[in-house]
Amino acid sequence: MDSTAKNEMQPALIPGPEWPEQERAERLARGAALKWASGIFYRPEQLDRLGQYRSREVQRTRSLEARMKSVVQSYLEGVKTGVWQLAQALEAVQEAREALGQAHGLLQGMAEVIQTVEPLREQVAQHKQLQALSQLLPRLQAVPSAVAHTQTLIDAQRLLEAYVSLRELEQLREETWTSLGGLALPIFKGLGPLAEALGHAVEAAVGAAGQLAREDPALLVAAVRVAEVETGRTTSLEQAPRDWRQRCLQALQEGLERVHFGTPLLPGPGTLAGWLEALQVALPAELATAEALIAPCCPPHYKVVQLWAHTLHSGLRRCLQQFLKGPELGAADAFTLLHWALRVYPGLVPLGQWEVGGSEAEGSV
Repeated sequence: MDSTAKNEMQPALIPGPEWPEQERAERLARGAALKWASGIFYRPEQLDRLGQYRSREVQRTRSLEARMKSVVQSYLEGVKTGVWQLAQALEAVQEAREALGQAHGLLQGMAEVIQTVEPLREQVAQHKQLQALSQLLPRLQAVPSAVAHTQTLIDAQRLLEAYVSLRELEQLREETWTSLGGLALPIFKGLGPLAEALGHAVEAAVGAAGQLAREDPALLVAAVRVAEVETGRTTSLEQAPRDWRQRCLQALQEGLERVHFGTPLLPGPGTLAGWLEALQVALPAELATAEALIAPCCPPHYKVVQLWAHTLHSGLRRCLQQFLKGPELGAADAFTLLHWALRVYPGLVPLGQWEVGGSEAEGSV
C-alpha cells in the first residue's frame, strides 16, 4: 500500500490548541488505525471493506471532535467566568484600596484634630474640677475646725461622737477625691494622724476594761462599738483597712497582764509566798469580774471569759518560769513555788525547766 492510501486511511484531525483529551484521542485513533491496517496486510480480502471503515472512522472522528469541542467550550466558559471574577475582584480590591487611602487620610486628619483639641480637653477637665471645688468649697472651708473639734472629742473620751465626726471628714475626702479625678487635697492631710489618735484612744479604753467595767461601762461599750464598726467598713480609696478589732483584743490581753503581772508588781526575794497568796484570791475574782461585767460590754465573738482565762494562765506561767531561771530564787521561794505548782495550781505542771533547777532547790531545802 502506498503512502497516499495510508494518508487516506488516517482520520483528518483539525489542528488546534493542544489539550490532554485531544492528545489521548489522537493516540487511541492512531493505535486503532495501525491495528486495522496490520490486519488488512495479513488478510487482503478485507480491502473490500475499506470504504465502510473509512466512513465509520469519519463518524467516530466527528464524534470525538464534537466531544472535544464541547469539552473545550466548557473549559473556555470556565476560563471566561474565572477571568470575569478576577476582574470583579480586582475592581473590589481597587475600591477597597481607595477606601483605605481615604480612611488613612481621615485618620491623619483626626490625629491632627485631636492634637489641637487636647488642650481644650485639659481645660474641660480643669473646669470640672473647679466646678466640683466650688460646690464643695463651703464644706472644705470647715475641715480644719472639724478636725480640731474631733480631736477635742477624742481628748474628752467621747469616742462615738469623735468617730462619727471622723467618718464625715473621711466621706468628704472620698467625695472630693472622686470629684477631682483622684486628686488628693492637702487640707485632708491631718485625717491620718486624727484616725490614729482615735485608734489609740480606743485601745487605751479597752486596755482598761477591768476598771471601766466598774466605773464607766458606757466608755468601754463605745470603744468596742467603734472598733467593730471600723473593722467592717470598706473605703473607695486605696488604703489599708484599719483592723481595730484585733487591736482591741490585743489591748485586752496587754491590759490584763499589766494589771496582774506588770514589772512593778512582781515580787522580790522572800516575798513570793505573799504574792502567790494574793494571786490565789485575785485571779478567780478577775475571772468573775470578766464574766459579770466585761463580757456584757463586748460582742459574743470576743469570748471574754476564755480570753481572760488564757491570758491569766499564760501570764502566770511566764512569770513563774522567769523566777525559776533567775539566780535570786531562794530556798524558801523555791519550796513555795514547788508547793504552789503541785498543790495549789496543778495547771502549771508543764514547767519543763523545773527539773533543771529542782535539784538545787531540793538540796537547799
